[in-house]
Amino acid sequence: MYGLSLLPFPLLYALSDFICFVLFRIFGYRRTVVLGNLRKSFPDKSPAEINRLANKFYGYLCDLFLEMFKTLSISRESMLRHCQLSPEALTLFNELAAEGKSLILVCGHYGNWEWAGNTFSMLCPQRLSVIYHPLSNRAFDRLMYTMRTRFGSGLIEMNDTFRSMVRQKGKLTCTAFIADQTPFPERAYWTQFLHQDTPISWARKRSPGN
Repeated sequence: MYGLSLLPFPLLYALSDFICFVLFRIFGYRRTVVLGNLRKSFPDKSPAEINRLANKFYGYLCDLFLEMFKTLSISRESMLRHCQLSPEALTLFNELAAEGKSLILVCGHYGNWEWAGNTFSMLCPQRLSVIYHPLSNRAFDRLMYTMRTRFGSGLIEMNDTFRSMVRQKGKLTCTAFIADQTPFPERAYWTQFLHQDTPISWARKRSPGN
């Protein structure tokens, strides 16, 4: 993994294109699921358009994983060249910090959320902590922990979220929730999204006194 991270970006993305070709064209990794979901979500698109979207998705997926490993060796300067925060966002975060206000960020698995956390930690005054689920493979979990904390971000195990936030009370922090995972079906609010039944997390309003 560290050897992969040392590849210059042109070679890294060339390798990503090759892996994408192998996964999509040769092995058809989750091809039935991907194409099926795209057809349901975009029933008006032609088969050629569906295949183009699927191909772009596989390309994004392969780029994302190799970019994650690049975090093991990428320099601070290169990280900030490849992933930036808008001036408006930086101004807002700095203004809130000047007022002594901590943040809760609710994000999704969109773009490169790993790099976004690195950039936030390098540029923003709030101490970033990201909620995460430890991996069952301990060696890979340690690798991911190293990558995610290399530029100053902290990690909070999912089961320790509330206790950790209480411990950090009074400090200038930012707690990030990657909150687009599928909720438990029996606790979810169900709606139609992209022509498919979709569960969404929601909180019931408590009655007075509870």
